Amino acid sequence: MSLPARLCIIVAILVAPCTLRPAGAKPPSVGPPVSEYEIKAAALYNVIAFTKWPADAFSGPHAPLTIGVLGHGPIAALIDEVVAGATWEARKVVVAHYDSVDQIGPCQLLFVARSERNRWDDVRARFGNRPVLAVSDTDNFAVDGGNIQFEIVHDKLRILVNLASTRASGIELSSNLLRLATIVGPQSGPMPSPPSSRSVAPLSDLSLCLAVVFAGK
Repeated sequence: MSLPARLCIIVAILVAPCTLRPAGAKPPSVGPPVSEYEIKAAALYNVIAFTKWPADAFSGPHAPLTIGVLGHGPIAALIDEVVAGATWEARKVVVAHYDSVDQIGPCQLLFVARSERNRWDDVRARFGNRPVLAVSDTDNFAVDGGNIQFEIVHDKLRILVNLASTRASGIELSSNLLRLATIVGPQSGPMPSPPSSRSVAPLSDLSLCLAVVFAGK
């Protein structure tokens, strides 16, 4: 995956000591101010590097990797900027925005905004076990069958992964990501590698892992 200049800045922010910024609060004197939504949007992009989709997830060898965004909100508004100019496995990364479940078109990753949490059951019923990585930051999303959920705990990024639903869709997640994640829901098959005992991944640890992966691309 190529790393656009814009994302280099975001990864640098993730590496820096981070304290979430309350609305209206004065920016800290050390390190760039980073919002919860910027952290989650950057994490969503970086998850792509740790994900392997089956060949039949794409319409052809030159088809783009499409990030579908269902609904509206702070993270949904940032995704276009975060992925601008990016590629994955020589495929262009594009973003498609949807206002309803019926509008959702072919995509490999679907971000479900908080505004659409009550439509998740409809989305899950429609996609079933198709190779679409479902990501959100809504409460209990991974427990309810979503693939990846982001949350902030004590100013640290926490990644929840429903490994069973992810494997059922034919999608593989790197062991590098799983070591930083908390596995929820029933497990299907053995873990690729022993998970970390930590349930919350410090941003510096996540960014170091991302930097190593991207450097090798």
